[in-house]
Amino acid sequence: MTAIEPGHDLFELNLNALRYRFPHYADQIGSSFQSTLESSASIDDISSFINIGAGRLRAAIVLGLRALSTVYIRAAGDPQSAFILFEPQWDAIRRAFFVRDCRETILSPQVFWILGEEWRKDFASLIRSQGLFHFPPSHFLFCPAAPQENPLLTIQEVQSLLKETILREQACFSEAKRVYLQEGKKPSSALPRIWAHVESSASIYRNITRSILDAFSDLGCEVYCSEFRRGWGSSEKTMTELIRFAPDLCLFLSGPSSCVFESLGIASAIHQHIPARRLTWFLDHPHYFPQSFIRLHECARDEAAVCDRSFLSCFSSCAPRSLFHLPVAASIRRRGQYKEEFAFPIVYVGSIIHTDIYLQPLSAKARKLLESLLSLKKSQPASIFAPPINGQANASAWNELTQCACAFNAERMKKQFPSPQLSLDYFLYVLATHRARLAAVKALLPLGLHLFGPDDWIPLLGDEYKHRLHGLIDSERLPDCYASARINLNLHSLQCPTCLNARDFDVPRAKGFLLTDWVEDMEKGFLRDGVHCSVFKDAEDLLEKAEYYLAHDDERRQLAETGCEWVEARHMLDNRAREWLKILYPGTMDSGKQGE
Repeated sequence: MTAIEPGHDLFELNLNALRYRFPHYADQIGSSFQSTLESSASIDDISSFINIGAGRLRAAIVLGLRALSTVYIRAAGDPQSAFILFEPQWDAIRRAFFVRDCRETILSPQVFWILGEEWRKDFASLIRSQGLFHFPPSHFLFCPAAPQENPLLTIQEVQSLLKETILREQACFSEAKRVYLQEGKKPSSALPRIWAHVESSASIYRNITRSILDAFSDLGCEVYCSEFRRGWGSSEKTMTELIRFAPDLCLFLSGPSSCVFESLGIASAIHQHIPARRLTWFLDHPHYFPQSFIRLHECARDEAAVCDRSFLSCFSSCAPRSLFHLPVAASIRRRGQYKEEFAFPIVYVGSIIHTDIYLQPLSAKARKLLESLLSLKKSQPASIFAPPINGQANASAWNELTQCACAFNAERMKKQFPSPQLSLDYFLYVLATHRARLAAVKALLPLGLHLFGPDDWIPLLGDEYKHRLHGLIDSERLPDCYASARINLNLHSLQCPTCLNARDFDVPRAKGFLLTDWVEDMEKGFLRDGVHCSVFKDAEDLLEKAEYYLAHDDERRQLAETGCEWVEARHMLDNRAREWLKILYPGTMDSGKQGE
């Protein structure tokens, strides 16, 4: 397909986007395609659309900008609606950009374009070769613009081309689905095909998922990463990718597979029949994922791994197919290089949440109860505390705290929990974790600590130290930051009370020196204090060790070197992927590429 300006960024962007927008919907593809297309309306004027399309339009194929504005107004309030715009006149598009209302319409994410001038030759070729239009079985309207004297492509020709492509693609897809659903088990020595999805808004989980898939790929597995996009056609696209890839194993992070499938728009009636094993790795406490926690019983179909042993108790009343402990590992893929911009005495990379605005309205009794509960939370991080029953005063203070917690969780953390008790527990975890984080940072600021994190730090640092905050740091520069700082501070979260976190392994992997607080798994041999890193147990110990290693460069460099070699050999995601395969597919790691 050609345009007057073939290299125009807008043209290329929208042409490429079309290739992803309209896949099938797995179990609802049938003869309805043919009947739908045969009954699709050809409308001679826009006024007809108002009566025919109101209230039931899923998608409209619009020939010309003149028709788009009226169609868009009728259905734009429904995010499930989409509009495919064919405009053969490039000058019409260019003129539209000078009209604000029209510009906002044609740049809407619900509007997808095909632009070009040689319709009869190029458009037909594009549909046949690319298979752009894999429409769900819904009612479609063809809305022509004002008649032209010599139309290059008639509505009937468009319908014929679409019908031909849809039926051909439907047959191909149905065969791929039949093979996948009826496929027998692979030999025990075969490495599994592994599918996972990532969501653009979940940056941490996105990076971890991609790193895990890379690790499986390095071991010889065929992997597929589905980039989930919310909006029209996203669930159809995701299901199409899943069926066509035909995985043996689906990988999820921190939630029952059923919850994740349904968040992707794949209904229970469909995902229950997917013949793939499901592996869920809980990297955060199941209590703190509200919907997942309520539905933990649905893990019965999953192979569940937990990074923290304290999570095992969450599954006491709902047994997954298998349940095992699997610690986190280094997700950083390279050693860092020394960079002057990161050559600080001490560096802490982490976030903090400013809670003062939510605590200010609390009464004196509620504040006293809060401090008591925070002390209990620190000493018993895995416990959820029952409300007090000894007196009306405590009950009143408890109600204040739960209301405060619910408001904080909903407004600041975007979470809603099934009970006030669980909501308060999450609030206590956040408050206790971030108070400890702030105390450690303030203790080390006089020794030259610098921060990488959000702007929430600014009011907490004060005028004297606010210049020490350097904003967020991207994952590509993180290894260099760890390798260049003399000391890298790590502080564990209370939601994972016994286990090491990713930074425990990432810092040594980057060949940086790690100073971290103690957790129970420090005694399990994953890292050794004084050999691979340095561990502190209280505020006094933190200051003493920070001062010591700032003054003893040779010892600090030796620990960083030893720690790097240790993590590279034992605690990479490749190691965890190998453990998974040994547990789920015994015998797969005995031969083949995995030994290279």
